[in-house]
Amino acid sequence: MDPLELSQVLAFKPTLRVERMDAGVVFLIGERERFVVSGACAAEVAALVDGRRTVDEILRAARDRFSEPETLYALSRLAARGYLVPATPELPSEHAAFWRGVGLDGKAAAEALSRTPVSVLAVGEAAPAAWMTEALEQAGVRIDGEAAVQVVVADDYLQPELASINRRALREGTRWFLIKPAGVQPLIGPVFEPGAGPCWECLAFRMRQNRPVEELVRRLRGHEGHVPPPRAATEASVRTACGLGASAIARALAREDTSSPQALGARVLALDLATFQITAHAVVRRPQCPACGDPARMAAVGERPIELQPVEKAHYEDGGYRRQTPRRTYERYQHLVSPITGAVTYLVPMPGRDTELRAVYASGYLACPREGVPRTNVFDKSCAGKGRSADQARVSALCEALERTSGVYQGDEARVRGSKDELGAAALSPGDLLNFSESQYRERAHLNARAADRRQWIPEPLDAGTRIDWTPAWSLSKRERRYVPLAYCYAEAPAESGTAFSGPCGNGVAAGTCLEEAVLQALLELVERDAAAVWWYNRLARPAIALDSFEDPYFEALQADYARFGWAVWVLDLTHDLGIPACVALAHEAREDRFTIGFGCHLDPRLAVQRSLTELNQLFDPGGARRAPWDLERLPDRAHLFPHPDLPRIAAGTLSRICGPDLRADIQECMRRLDKAGLELIAVDKTRPDIGLPVAQVIVPGLRHFWPRFGPGRLYQVPCALGWLARPLAEGELNPVPLFV
Repeated sequence: MDPLELSQVLAFKPTLRVERMDAGVVFLIGERERFVVSGACAAEVAALVDGRRTVDEILRAARDRFSEPETLYALSRLAARGYLVPATPELPSEHAAFWRGVGLDGKAAAEALSRTPVSVLAVGEAAPAAWMTEALEQAGVRIDGEAAVQVVVADDYLQPELASINRRALREGTRWFLIKPAGVQPLIGPVFEPGAGPCWECLAFRMRQNRPVEELVRRLRGHEGHVPPPRAATEASVRTACGLGASAIARALAREDTSSPQALGARVLALDLATFQITAHAVVRRPQCPACGDPARMAAVGERPIELQPVEKAHYEDGGYRRQTPRRTYERYQHLVSPITGAVTYLVPMPGRDTELRAVYASGYLACPREGVPRTNVFDKSCAGKGRSADQARVSALCEALERTSGVYQGDEARVRGSKDELGAAALSPGDLLNFSESQYRERAHLNARAADRRQWIPEPLDAGTRIDWTPAWSLSKRERRYVPLAYCYAEAPAESGTAFSGPCGNGVAAGTCLEEAVLQALLELVERDAAAVWWYNRLARPAIALDSFEDPYFEALQADYARFGWAVWVLDLTHDLGIPACVALAHEAREDRFTIGFGCHLDPRLAVQRSLTELNQLFDPGGARRAPWDLERLPDRAHLFPHPDLPRIAAGTLSRICGPDLRADIQECMRRLDKAGLELIAVDKTRPDIGLPVAQVIVPGLRHFWPRFGPGRLYQVPCALGWLARPLAEGELNPVPLFV
């Protein structure tokens, strides 16, 4: 409140009731507030504040008992504490109390509402326009059928008619409100303000993503419109939603502070009539929106060269080297979680897996298949995150879901149409990336028929003269343009792009709070998978890492926790020719002969071990029936799963730690090691402008996935070069049990 003036008429906040007690005490009682005013002067002054007296009149009325400075001080204290406000006798007391209760000045709110009339338009059969008009008038909103500001009442937020309303609003620069009062979950908002926030197309894009079954039906049946659910409504439910919507719209028109928890602004309020709870769902403006943004924005991201910058490593403890703490990252991106408007539909502790010591979170997103009619649920995509702490596990699950949904084809990605012959050496053919052997290609029909998961299918070999879609990539090693098959980088790509020759590959894809962080994490994943493949398919017995030598209480507590369930835990050193610490954590329960597994790789060996253990936690299911994440019955020899009996345990102090001054320096050191091994580091920037979380797909042709890819190269050469095998194994001698984790 501004400094007091003698001519000012004061009143207690209309939300407060004044009850004067004996002995100089006054209680101020409100619906959600309770205060005590004590002291003879303060109590006397409070009794004189009646909404009719001016400050000068209060001073004169109290003059017999208190000096003017004492009275003025008491008034100032009451005002400073927010108890006193300028009187508004022209406003009904209950209206004044309501506006003050929601954080607004009643007089200013009434004046704002009188200045901004609205018109009402009903689209479909959601509710009679008269019901919404009546509710708005009751909320104090002025109705004018010709007003530019419009309240649109719709059956569904994806009704086709809304597109033309949105285009007109963008063209004329007028704001409009959207409400769906029917249904078990009525929706209210957002406020669409051209030039200042998202438009309806921004909202509709994400809502279609989160209704993939309806979207598939619409595509396959050629619907121009949408596929709405059955109408569910009673007059009471619709009128209730209209009333709440009118109140929210009135607050928005009254210049409501948009930081308020239930402000409309760029958010949808969902009223769940089953639980009578209201939740708020952020609506994100899409810079690449074809209606209000630049539809070429995503292509521009993919086409630009990648220039890495020095980025300080501020967080070292959990999950790897990071620019900021897990909690800060979560706070920055948590608005993207919503089953209605979010890129991620849920983020929760994983049921049956998450404990205080073994932190594991589950997340998910939705995707609509591009081709065919699925026979099973392929729409729900589940993800998981792990960490030493709950904060890290939560943000890990969130970022994994954002990383994966960023890799779902949307149609605006950078692309070039051509053949390998036309693009020349800059194009990396699927065969160079997938590393299948000639034998696997020959037997693909038989092998694919046996594969339970389509991700395990072997595609057709690509002829160098066949034209497909390619997406631009950038060689960080050579600082040159490269091209990668579009279908290798993006899931649900259309068949004509070349999906017969490659499926999407998630190996080496990571998110980070900056592109450098994403590139480093993705690169470490590639190294981890390569080391795992060399170990698994050659069945190499490797030495154990002495966990006690790290003197880390978490490692000790985790081993004890597994032991409570009858499981023994150990970690094997898989570090190979690249010299970047990599390891595998294994757990075994002898009574039922069960195994579980987790991999880790990092420049810091302690973090590599920690990551393997937290991934072990992610896959650990003590109450499950599965004996192992692989076919245990077909595994002919288990020796490689256990520590080499003749090699001493490796102490923490003997493991090399690679640590540059910043994230870019770490990437450059890894790149130097790759170059020494004759390997090239290539990256694709898959960051979606509307999500904002940097996502990179890192590709190093020659490095192996731990899925069965038996082409010539490192899988056979590295064990011999390091002296782990006397000779390269033949393809038929490799571990016949595939590793799909």
